Amino acid sequence: MASPEEEAKAQIRQHKGAGLIHEAIAVAQQAIKRAPADLELLLLHADCLYLAGQAEAAIKHYQAITQQFPEGGDAYRCLGDIYTFQAKNKRAVEAYRQAINRNRQDLPAINSLANTLVSMNEHQRALACFRALLEVLPGNVAVLFNMIKPLCELCLWEEKAAVFQQLFPAITAQLQDPHSTPLSPFILNYSTDPLATSLRPQVAKHRANHLTNKVKPLAKLNNFTFPPKRQGHQQQQGRIKLGYLSPDFRKHPVGVLTSQMYQHHDRALFEVYAYSLASVNDEVTQTIRNGCDEFRPVFKLSAQDTAKQIYADGIDILIDLCGYTSHSFTEVLAMRPAPIQISYLGYLDTMGADFIDYLIADKSVVKPAEESYYTEKIIYLPQCFMVASPLDWVSAPMPRQQFNLPEDAFVYCCFNGPQKIDGAVFAVWMKLLNQVPQSVLWLLDNGCPDSQQRLRSLAEQAGVAPQRLHFRSKLPLQEHIASFQLADCFLDTFLYNAGATAVYANWMGLPVVTRPGHSILSRMCASINQANGMAELVCQDEHAYFNKALALATNPAELKALKQKLIRRRTSAGLFDTAQFVRHLEQAYADVFSVA
Repeated sequence: MASPEEEAKAQIRQHKGAGLIHEAIAVAQQAIKRAPADLELLLLHADCLYLAGQAEAAIKHYQAITQQFPEGGDAYRCLGDIYTFQAKNKRAVEAYRQAINRNRQDLPAINSLANTLVSMNEHQRALACFRALLEVLPGNVAVLFNMIKPLCELCLWEEKAAVFQQLFPAITAQLQDPHSTPLSPFILNYSTDPLATSLRPQVAKHRANHLTNKVKPLAKLNNFTFPPKRQGHQQQQGRIKLGYLSPDFRKHPVGVLTSQMYQHHDRALFEVYAYSLASVNDEVTQTIRNGCDEFRPVFKLSAQDTAKQIYADGIDILIDLCGYTSHSFTEVLAMRPAPIQISYLGYLDTMGADFIDYLIADKSVVKPAEESYYTEKIIYLPQCFMVASPLDWVSAPMPRQQFNLPEDAFVYCCFNGPQKIDGAVFAVWMKLLNQVPQSVLWLLDNGCPDSQQRLRSLAEQAGVAPQRLHFRSKLPLQEHIASFQLADCFLDTFLYNAGATAVYANWMGLPVVTRPGHSILSRMCASINQANGMAELVCQDEHAYFNKALALATNPAELKALKQKLIRRRTSAGLFDTAQFVRHLEQAYADVFSVA
């Protein structure tokens, strides 16, 4: 017969599996009174505290466990996980190292250490960890997945392609097991291989099914229902309740782009709620807060309590602005707290989920013939799918000399991160620099010297002097956007376009030359340019892309006319007419509400 402590542990795990975190905590606390030195029980208790949103209490408990059991590494690894989520990376690294010191075979700690090093731009050290893991776990799908980001950041394109070739069959095998650990479909966007395109929706569906099964006990417990009379009541009142869910109501691309959207909703027809999944409060947060009827910080709530809050507020349409990105809370949507749920902006791909009804797009980024790829129904906005709030708060430009840019050079720039660069677009850039001797290429510094060294070495191999590549360090957002005025032409990346960055460039009068691809992420810049009346900068192939970028460097009159046109479009274009965009959005909301 099992001891009372073992029965308690089994009950705690059962409650955790069902999402009944508070009940699990209560059982753990009672059991610890009887067995205060049971390590497994103490770890379960601390884990439940963290899952309940009590991070600081969980940290204190894990720290107490490390004092009580100095040789145990599990508590250190758990501390590292919390610190990582809190972006306290140095503390996380130290915690993982403590765990590894106590158990050299603690593979989860090694993997977590590597991922934290990636977030700290310590990409070479991270790769060393991943390569060591592959020696122990050859072909491990999670390790291969995690290697892609540092390989992208270091512009190690050949090794990245080789890792993807190992990854594709590993993913295919993993998808055969519905109970296997879900992966992030997003990383597959960094491959142009057709296999990546075909696997993305399958990986997304596998992840969505995992979430659905995870919250199924909670969904039954919550019993969220949406009787027809509730919708009829809303129609009679003329007020549809909108709920926007995001961790990015801040100086983040999603926050900046949407900042002035909320205030333009017609309050005679809509009531606007924002549910913030992160503890943030900057100028963008305040603008969003002021534009909403209710701004609810829910970052301390569990998924169940967040879903209950949304349901209690009577939200009719829940708009998810994060998808499967960092700090998202997709479990909330999987519980279906609103009768209509829409994916928008933060995650630009199918989520493969039956709990997401619609995806907002336009016919530039999603072709009608491609709708079968998506599990969501597509809402086509008449212009660009991307909202673009005016950026009239941007600071004045700085002189070129502040960035060591030559005053008399033609400055090509790309302020997409290095992870978006691939060999194909870099080859075109080097060809341009060879054709335009008085030109330089201005890129973002990702904080990793190895990336700069790699790109300069590749430039030299292409016959371009390495010093013609200039790198700009990270700046505060206002200065970052203002610096666009110092460049002459923005060269977009093929694999993964400029999104918010293209909006910033358009506002600052900087022409963006782009070539659309085969996904939303590789077509969004074309959509932005077309909405802003700059279709001439959308090139259908690499040859046209090269010729357009060359023409702008060799025809000053054409370049000047384009820049002047962009400045005029700030006030006359649909792209920056946020009020008009919201009218289109509201019509879409009203249409889906009427057929629900």
